Amino acid sequence: MGIGGGIHPVAADIRDVDAMARCLQDADAVIYLAGVSDGRAGKANPALTLDVNVRGFERFVDVVKDSPCRRFLFASTFGVYGYSYTTQLVESMPPDPQEPYSLSKWKAEQILAEIKTDQLTITSLRLAMVFGYSPRMRNAFIVNHMIDQALSTGQIDVMGGRQVRPQLYIRDVARYFTALLEKPADKIAGRAFNACGLNLSLMEVAVCIRQVLGGNIQINQLPAREGEHTFQLNQDLLAGTTGLVPQGTIAEAVLEIQRAQVADAADLVSAFDS
Repeated sequence: MGIGGGIHPVAADIRDVDAMARCLQDADAVIYLAGVSDGRAGKANPALTLDVNVRGFERFVDVVKDSPCRRFLFASTFGVYGYSYTTQLVESMPPDPQEPYSLSKWKAEQILAEIKTDQLTITSLRLAMVFGYSPRMRNAFIVNHMIDQALSTGQIDVMGGRQVRPQLYIRDVARYFTALLEKPADKIAGRAFNACGLNLSLMEVAVCIRQVLGGNIQINQLPAREGEHTFQLNQDLLAGTTGLVPQGTIAEAVLEIQRAQVADAADLVSAFDS
């Protein structure tokens, strides 16, 4: 797919080299979002995570090197820093991934770093936890989980509440990647940037959701789970280098998810009536 050339869906395994070669034969850019996609899935199946996110990725990169592609944007994770709790996470910190998923992302970054060519501009975004509506939305992550709880039960359970978790609105993710397709190569080539929108405590997230939906939402503060700590992700390097700053808010996500649930309910009623 060329930039601005439209989207042409292809159903294929990312490890299928021939299928990937066909997809890339007319491509001038890649935004790589594929793979086993989060820490829970990585823990559930570490062998598959290694096979898809590292071995499969390496084969895909070999295909990219033989394609007309000139820009490669990779979705990494703030998990590459490991369990660093005492300071804001910045790009100068040495990676120390502690779980199969984050380790696979760090290994993928290392694969990209070994590519020696001036023709391919490679940039990685180490994403915070993504929130907001999408057609195949996952409710396991913190913000979406709390929104779903509030809308479905009128209550939000907060375990602890003081723990900070870096968050990034899904529309900001799309905006960042789209903008990086056009940024000057000399500013972003071979670099990994943190991508974060908000560093909020769990209680701050819950209070924000209640403010949007109204005071009838009950917040239940429960004991914190053992071993949970605070993470804060610093995005100053991305902002200073590219001018990209977050725009999305939790309030926007609440309203989008609420509208989607109302629309889904209306569609269900219509299906029964027809």
